[in-house]
Amino acid sequence: MHATPLYEIEFGDQYPTLATAGGGILTQQASTASIQRDSAVPAGNLAYTQVVANQAGITTLVDATGLALTVTAASGRRLRIEAQLQLLSSVAGDIIQAQLVEDGTTVLQVVQLVASTSGQNVNPIAIRQPSAGVHTYKVQIQRAGGTGNVTSIAGGTDPAFIMVEDVGV
Repeated sequence: MHATPLYEIEFGDQYPTLATAGGGILTQQASTASIQRDSAVPAGNLAYTQVVANQAGITTLVDATGLALTVTAASGRRLRIEAQLQLLSSVAGDIIQAQLVEDGTTVLQVVQLVASTSGQNVNPIAIRQPSAGVHTYKVQIQRAGGTGNVTSIAGGTDPAFIMVEDVGV
């Protein structure tokens, strides 16, 4: 005896529909799938922007050129804000800082000691639950300590970016 039913179809027989094969108890509930707002299902990427041009001569707190975006958040949703930067300083031993800003308020700071004058990956990530409505996110950079000049390197194969994703409730 088999755990699943077997159906024999002979030449000339009509193919059974799924409903008749299931004994007539199967019915169509909806024709398309959809994600409902305010559900636990993540809605995915809300916004993304990248730059491929370097920004040099950074010593004080400045906005990272081109790394700002605006999104509309639904009520009760969590947003994941992520940025990726390649920062270097002209002097080893400097301290570099990148921060994520939401509506003018710093929500995350990443501070790193530059061991050499080669680039350092900086990847700030924050999970936020903002109020419903429009919000602006941006990246800021500075040399937090030392005497060198900081450069954000953003080449074509390794762009600097900021991204905002809806990750659910």
